[in-house]
Amino acid sequence: MSADNKTDNLQEILDLFLGVVLIIDDEIENSTSSIFKISQEIERLGFIVVKYKQIPNEDIFKSLINISFIIIDWKIFPVSGDEEHLQIPDSLMQNCIKSVCDFISKVSYNSFSPVFILTSESTSIINDKLNEYDTKKFINRIFIKNKEDFTENCSVSFINSLMEWVQKIPAIYVLKILEKEIYKAKNKTFNDLADVSLNWPFLMFEIFCNDALPSSCKKKDEFIHNYLPDISFSFMQFLCKLFYSRINFEQSFNESILNKHKSTDCNDDDIISILENERFIRYNENSNLNFAYTGDLFKINDNEYALNLRAQCDLSRQDNPNLYCIKGVSYNKDFLKIKVKQNEICLNESIKYSFPIKDKAKLEELNEKIRTGRFFISGSIIEHLPEVFITFVDKKLTLKFDLNSFYIVSFKDIQKNRIGRLLPPYITRIQQKCSNYFFREGLLPSPKEFFV
Repeated sequence: MSADNKTDNLQEILDLFLGVVLIIDDEIENSTSSIFKISQEIERLGFIVVKYKQIPNEDIFKSLINISFIIIDWKIFPVSGDEEHLQIPDSLMQNCIKSVCDFISKVSYNSFSPVFILTSESTSIINDKLNEYDTKKFINRIFIKNKEDFTENCSVSFINSLMEWVQKIPAIYVLKILEKEIYKAKNKTFNDLADVSLNWPFLMFEIFCNDALPSSCKKKDEFIHNYLPDISFSFMQFLCKLFYSRINFEQSFNESILNKHKSTDCNDDDIISILENERFIRYNENSNLNFAYTGDLFKINDNEYALNLRAQCDLSRQDNPNLYCIKGVSYNKDFLKIKVKQNEICLNESIKYSFPIKDKAKLEELNEKIRTGRFFISGSIIEHLPEVFITFVDKKLTLKFDLNSFYIVSFKDIQKNRIGRLLPPYITRIQQKCSNYFFREGLLPSPKEFFV
């Protein structure tokens, strides 16, 4: 990498991280300490620095959601004045370390705030301690640096550390790019709507309330109160569509950062989990499970599923709506890859048929494989007419849904089996294929003798 490119990369990283930084260190007000000098340099670079000598209480945690990053000392002692020179008991030392780990865990649970740990101890010792506590699950996003690394050319060392950090943890770089574009889209969305009317939230929320209100309902306010979560869901979908349309998708990413990590660094289970997050929301004990949603997936047993296709506007108008479901199963059979050469056809590379095929049994075998097999071509599964496949859901490689299996069931009868929700455009594709299948016109078959 040329010197100019490296400088541009460093400036890009600095611009991405600019914002509010939280520093927690018991020596932050000591003008001779290294953390005091680091704090001054960070402010000189354009950051807003919030300083604490002790770990703050949990009241401020909600304020840390949009923090650029956190710098915390590994050992924060609750002492001051002449007591600083006293010998710290080992039990107190361990309590201080535990407090730091607890703070990092609680912050990391609520946000993806990057965390710097500055210390004078070895990295391995700190990693061992982090693994002893709940911090273990967040250890990959924690960056540990020695305070002495910042004693000379502090600002340069700090920016280089940010670059080293994002190269080690590329998710932080992607997070900062996304935050930047989301901030722009948010402002564009609300400025556009405010130019029309500052009362647009009242107007749109009333539209969604009226849409959900049954024609027979005589107590509008009571209905809205009871169905507020569902109405809010529809209102939030509307806002997200407005917001989504204003995101700049032409934002380019830095190849020198993202291209350093090869796919071989992930195992198959990691890749499946990442792809699942793109198309499927898994419900947990904190999810609102009182209402039915389009795309709800129900697990009947280890191998059987039900998928709700009914439109959201119909689901919103009833306390216990009927769901329009199709049945699905976990599909574990091999898919075929077909390759036609000049004198032969290959199935999965290993099964080859040479032309011309004179053996009638061989020809029937090939026809049977083509007629009954499922082919995988260019990243897609070629489906038969009454079926649809969805990949990477519920930690399964493939689920197969049968369009002939359509049935109606009340939401409350199957509610306890709900595990999550299939997202657009995947649920939309299945709805469209299901609709085309149900309402297709039966055609008279053409005599094959005229064509073969």
